[in-house]
Amino acid sequence: MMKQAMREAVVRAQTSGALHKLTATSRAQMYGDFPYLLLTLAPRVEKPQGLANQSQQTKMRNPFAQENLEADLVVQSVNGTHTLILNKFNVVDEHTVLVTNQFEEQSTPLVPSDFAALWKCIQDLNAFGFFNCGHNSGASQPHKHMQLITIESAVSYVNSPTDDLPWMQRALDHAGSFDRGSIFDVPWFQFRHGFVAHGTSELPDGESASDHLHTVATTLLQALDSPPSYNSILTKSLLLIVPRRERSTDGIEINSVGFTGSFLVRNDAQASRFTAEGPFEILAAVGFPKVHEMPRL
Repeated sequence: MMKQAMREAVVRAQTSGALHKLTATSRAQMYGDFPYLLLTLAPRVEKPQGLANQSQQTKMRNPFAQENLEADLVVQSVNGTHTLILNKFNVVDEHTVLVTNQFEEQSTPLVPSDFAALWKCIQDLNAFGFFNCGHNSGASQPHKHMQLITIESAVSYVNSPTDDLPWMQRALDHAGSFDRGSIFDVPWFQFRHGFVAHGTSELPDGESASDHLHTVATTLLQALDSPPSYNSILTKSLLLIVPRRERSTDGIEINSVGFTGSFLVRNDAQASRFTAEGPFEILAAVGFPKVHEMPRL
């Protein structure tokens, strides 16, 4: 069972010292009736550098290459094409990384085999998955990888009354006014983005979940006229894609989890900006202007 294998790996990696916690404190806050989470970087801890700073390091050592994977971090093989490992520099609990067994560039979109492995992990771990594509997305390694955080872990930090991510649940409720499979946006995100209620869990027997998700994602990327850098969040019900214009705003780096309402800050000055402006203004600063007439699938 994948979830049990993950938890056994956590105990093993904690015992050996292979895991490194990046955060010192977590604070659940509210912006109107939207909960969000501020995680503060522990003193003297440096977050792994972005893709632009990785070229020399990659030539020396790729941490996601099969021969370099730390045994204590490995959870299991997935479909023979990917390997699920613990996130060595974890910000929240039960955070895993799904890496391709063969080197592929992080700047390339997900293909059906990626979606097959990711969807299996989402189901088996009861997790949401995300993909930071390209430098401006917040990606930290050039070797293609997706990431997952269990829903149980994610909602525990914000005391959510639901069994799903609060922002994604709000979007799912909003989706009720659209035909299933339609591209839609939400009024609280004032930047270019697109959601699809993908319906993968309800596919008829014989239909491929991986092909279906790949088709939905490709169509959504085209509809958004996305640049090479974008963030993608996949839950059991929704796919969200956000094209990225900037990697950070005033030193606050944003990756995919920012669009679920979770943010990593380095100091009180960065935290105070969230209080003053709210999370949606900060997200808008790294995205593109909103498209007011969304195309439909």
